[in-house]
Amino acid sequence: MSRTRLLFVIESLSGGGAEKVLATLITHLDRDRFDITLCPIVDIGRYADALRTRCHYHPIMSRPTGALSRLWYRIKYRLVYRLLPLSLVYRLWVPKGNDVEVAFCEGFATRLL
Repeated sequence: MSRTRLLFVIESLSGGGAEKVLATLITHLDRDRFDITLCPIVDIGRYADALRTRCHYHPIMSRPTGALSRLWYRIKYRLVYRLLPLSLVYRLWVPKGNDVEVAFCEGFATRLL
């Protein structure tokens, strides 16, 4: 039996209530029935490290580590939030092949999906 592929998109995993609910949901979903992918727009927040080990983790904008990655982060931030149409952002950076796509909070993630 094949597993249902779930994609959750959220702005970030900062310490709010919705982020806590998402972390709890991902932790308790049955791994035998669901193949879970989490796609935060920005890779920050208190739940990020814990969820990396619980699901496929594909942030659109990863944490910058060096000078070049900080520059690319700033450029990509402007591309994602200001310059590119959402349809192109979706095609370029949102993981494909999912059965269900869930925008977990209203706002950018909802418009993106």
